[in-house]
Amino acid sequence: DREGRVSVVALPKSNLAIMNVYAVNGTDKPYWNHDVGAFAGDRHTFKRAFHARIAELARSLQSGGLDLLLIGDWNISQAPIDTIPRLRTEEPHATSRADFRVHIVEALDVVDVFRAMHPEARAYTWFNPRSRRLDAARVDFALLSRSRLQDVVSTTIDASLVKELQSDHAPIHLELASS
Repeated sequence: DREGRVSVVALPKSNLAIMNVYAVNGTDKPYWNHDVGAFAGDRHTFKRAFHARIAELARSLQSGGLDLLLIGDWNISQAPIDTIPRLRTEEPHATSRADFRVHIVEALDVVDVFRAMHPEARAYTWFNPRSRRLDAARVDFALLSRSRLQDVVSTTIDASLVKELQSDHAPIHLELASS
């Protein structure tokens, strides 16, 4: 889209499509639809439409015989373990989370690599720079085709780099064995 939120690299020899994603942050702010030149709902609605577009693109890559690695800032936390002090369960956040789970994770049969490798870990990729106490969430993650999970060598979140990088996000690292 015109917000430049997705970049795809196909690696046919590795049978893999890597999609770098900067997902929509759902807010009550109006969404300006460039295609029609008018406001069209809010950014929560745009977020769910973005999920549908990502799923459509990913399915086309899968139908071309490629496995998926969808990685980046998804601007959504999946479970209470992924946030501190709490997971936002009120609407429309709950609807967006369910939409993400159904239309991306389940429909594409992808696995959250960090959570699969570290099921009990409390690690965060986003930190609220204005908070005096820890206010953080894991909103950046890698989703890998379930059939490729055995290729994961390691995955980590390096929160120690947040200050050094002068960012509110920590980098995630993922190493896959070559196939």
